[in-house]
Amino acid sequence: MVVPPTEVVLLIVGGSIFFIAAILVLTLISSDVGNVIYSITQMSLRQAATPDNFQRRVSSIFATLVRFGWPSGELLSGFLAEQLGLRITLFIGTAGAASAAFRVIYGNLWELSSLDTDTEIHWE
Repeated sequence: MVVPPTEVVLLIVGGSIFFIAAILVLTLISSDVGNVIYSITQMSLRQAATPDNFQRRVSSIFATLVRFGWPSGELLSGFLAEQLGLRITLFIGTAGAASAAFRVIYGNLWELSSLDTDTEIHWE
């Protein structure tokens, strides 16, 4: 699952401040575990799909885009939270993160059986 269940629960949770804090801690822990799994998997697939002479270029471009995306996403999230409210902003973020699963589910990554250098990955 791309989005941790606790992230979805965070949208509708109510109650004491301690209960909300506990749900938030669970969300952070499960998100961090998911990010580690995602990072290892995407790097392996990216390296398998990229020819050796382009490895450095692709890695540097990917790192630049990711590092630019973090502050941009944080600024956009802050703006949306002020304009729409925190719960609606969390719902939008959860829906956006869940939509990333469509590429995995409907893409051809399920057909990949190994990460040999002879294996070609065709991105459609």
